[in-house]
Amino acid sequence: MRYLRAYSFFFQSPNWARNLLLLSLCLVIPVIGQITLSGYMFQMIERMHRRGSDEEVPDFDFNQFLEYLLRGIWPFLADFVLSMLFTIPYLLGYLGVIFVWVLQDQGVVSAELAIGVTITVVVVVLALVILMIILRYPVVVRCGLQQDFKVGFSPGYLLSFLRLVGGEVLLSLVFILFTGLAVMAVGLMLCCVGIIPAAVLILIAQYHLFFQLYELYLQRGGEPVPLKPMPSQASPLMPEEIAEDSEGYPT
Repeated sequence: MRYLRAYSFFFQSPNWARNLLLLSLCLVIPVIGQITLSGYMFQMIERMHRRGSDEEVPDFDFNQFLEYLLRGIWPFLADFVLSMLFTIPYLLGYLGVIFVWVLQDQGVVSAELAIGVTITVVVVVLALVILMIILRYPVVVRCGLQQDFKVGFSPGYLLSFLRLVGGEVLLSLVFILFTGLAVMAVGLMLCCVGIIPAAVLILIAQYHLFFQLYELYLQRGGEPVPLKPMPSQASPLMPEEIAEDSEGYPT
């Protein structure tokens, strides 16, 4: 894993400032803009995978806005559903804590029991949040690459991904957490104007880590994600097309 590369690769493009500005504009558009940004990033990831290199950064092209939007729907839906799955036990735990403290206020249960229930719920909720963040990586990667919704939730795939690169997933989360705080701090220093570009850079780094984790997953024997055929004409993202076999490897 090349963690610092997750940030530096974006600046090798001569048009990095223009790309950063356009992606920042996307980020401020509610929902649709974020989906579009995700679609652009997964097009980038797929082309880097097909080429076997991240040396060429594709430019963001507003003429492909609809294509980016359609591509980004799948990881967005998967991310949303995953969040909802973990929201349900959180709400149940929250209501349970309120109920226990109401009973304690009425003298039905002791304060010690109410405190014990509260601590237990907090620990369980934190564990679920950490699990959701960890699962987000393999789920979003597969849904974004395969352009399908349910495939990312395959138990066999999730177990395989975490078994092969689970340690790197945790390190990636820690890396994004601490570097993200630093990048956002720099954005705040720029009279708060740099907050949005800073958020975009953090997202770009996260998606590049998606790419690195998937490549490492394949190197360690993981099952390739079936990719849809590339368009017959060259995409503005990458002038030349690279053929790919049925298993999802570039040839």
